[in-house]
Amino acid sequence: MPLRRIAVLATAACTMTIAACGSGEQPESQPQAPSAPAAVVGIRTAPTGDYLVDASGRTLYLFTKDEPGTSQCVDQCVAQWPPLTGAPQAGPGVDAAKLGTVNRPDGGQQITFSGKPLYYFAQDKAAGDIKGQDKMHVWYVVSPAGEAIKTAAPTG
Repeated sequence: MPLRRIAVLATAACTMTIAACGSGEQPESQPQAPSAPAAVVGIRTAPTGDYLVDASGRTLYLFTKDEPGTSQCVDQCVAQWPPLTGAPQAGPGVDAAKLGTVNRPDGGQQITFSGKPLYYFAQDKAAGDIKGQDKMHVWYVVSPAGEAIKTAAPTG
């Protein structure tokens, strides 16, 4: 009988230990909002002037019809002039204090530079393409000071 009593006590002790530790499942972690991927804004140096680009060297533009902090490029405009989105990050030589974001009319967020929303041009396919320069006399590449470069397209 003493062995049976030891077995019963050992079983009871194990049961109590397991109950005290819980079910063994890990507590559910709180879902976290996905962070936006970083969008690095850099400077491309060209013989006719420096201008803003993304991390892969794609040219960035501003739209002169935008109001500071407000994008006017919506609906079909976005198909040709996609907004720069993500978490703004300054590349070498870029003033991080000039980077920001603005809420777009379509509900997304767009990166700004000196308060001006930044865009790509859909027909620019490779780093250094500047096919959108002076399009319709309202789209321009952006200087590192945050101004439209209205002279001939920088080359480089």
